[in-house]
Amino acid sequence: MNRIYFGVLIVVMVFLGACSSDTDITPEGEKQSGSENTSGVDSLYYLALGDSYTIGASVEPKERFPEQLTARLNAVHQDSVFIKSPDIIAKSGWTSSDLLDAAEQAEALNRPYDLVTLLVGVNNQYQRLPFVTFERDLEDLLHFAIEAAAGDTSRLVLVSVPDYAYTPFGQNFGEPAQISSEIEKYNGYLELQAEVYGIPFINVTPMSREGLQNPDLLAGDGLHPSAKMYTGWVNLMIRDAEKALSLQ
Repeated sequence: MNRIYFGVLIVVMVFLGACSSDTDITPEGEKQSGSENTSGVDSLYYLALGDSYTIGASVEPKERFPEQLTARLNAVHQDSVFIKSPDIIAKSGWTSSDLLDAAEQAEALNRPYDLVTLLVGVNNQYQRLPFVTFERDLEDLLHFAIEAAAGDTSRLVLVSVPDYAYTPFGQNFGEPAQISSEIEKYNGYLELQAEVYGIPFINVTPMSREGLQNPDLLAGDGLHPSAKMYTGWVNLMIRDAEKALSLQ
């Protein structure tokens, strides 16, 4: 199969969300193992908003970063709190507008949330959507996240957009340097908004740029992060997540 054709096929199947196995809304992480509080300590709630990087395309549900983050927090703070398996609103291929629509239509969520993470933007860049669309949607998504967290911005964590130019797929799609440059623009705006709202900005992009040097950081599709990379992300965000949950 021609490499260019194969790359296009991957994008249609994975980046644009044709994989029907991905879930858009997973209340309480679809009750993953360990999601029940049997210790008698206070239960806390976590909402993860995003796209394929949040739903964990091409890894097992327990390996995506929201589930790994929850497991780590519970392991460290098992004597004081219990974080329920996360409610996840995410799907491969979602743009910021898709995520906003789904979030606003979501029902039966466990509001208010004690922690909310937001990671979105790569599909806006991939689809070459007007940047102003992302600016508008991000403001609305942040307002949604703040409302979901009972108006408390200290419960929010904003995550940068990974750079898929540093993947086998990205190397065979378009101009890798242009992809990286455009993703930098998105991340610059995300970081600016994090400063405006006074919330942590977790920069996972440098780690995403190690994918070509360290193939074990990539999933089998040659595009998305592996469980190992998601573990690295959790290492970066664990302290801010603890602060958001008042665990420090």
